Amino acid sequence: MDPGSQGGGALCIAAHKGHEEVVQVLLEAGVDPNAEGGVALCVAARDGHAEVVRVLLGAGADPGARDGLALRAAASYGHMGVVRVLLDAGADPGAQGGVALCLAAHNGHEEVVRVLGAGANPGT
Repeated sequence: MDPGSQGGGALCIAAHKGHEEVVQVLLEAGVDPNAEGGVALCVAARDGHAEVVRVLLGAGADPGARDGLALRAAASYGHMGVVRVLLDAGADPGAQGGVALCLAAHNGHEEVVRVLGAGANPGT
């Protein structure tokens, strides 16, 4: 079995559960952090697992995968720590017309709105 192409499901489950050590072991075994379109990063971001997000990004996960879904998910759920990690890694707050900002505002996450509003440039 080639873990780079076959380990995406396990990586997604570990990321979803917030199991940072398991994520690290899978990555060290050769699982591609961008497997299945980067869904592991997206679920870790959605579920607020900032350290898992940091590990995935450190292993080469694309912060802009799936048109910036990780940032949109973190913003929507108000996970400020994850939002900061993603922005530091180069996630584009203006992706998809600034939807991350809109989702944060819609869900009442004022701190996320302030941070994204300072860097978002919708339409570019």
